[in-house]
Amino acid sequence: MDALRYLFSKRQDLRLASAVELYQEGKVTLSRAAEMAGMVNEEFKDVLVEKGLKIRVESLSDEEFNEGLKLIKDIREKR
Repeated sequence: MDALRYLFSKRQDLRLASAVELYQEGKVTLSRAAEMAGMVNEEFKDVLVEKGLKIRVESLSDEEFNEGLKLIKDIREKR
């Protein structure tokens, strides 16, 4: 594992290629792939677009959606 870390620390192109592949396979989120590539999310999205790859829209669970909706309603009521 140390050899792999060393290689990735010296070869940005390999880190990026690995991050893109893991993201495309659905094994990591966009945020995690961007982190692996040493980029912020927007930079990583740009790379995906340049490569002609689709950006997955990660969906929320029903519970997460309802919590978000409740939070928005609460904020609007306080105005």
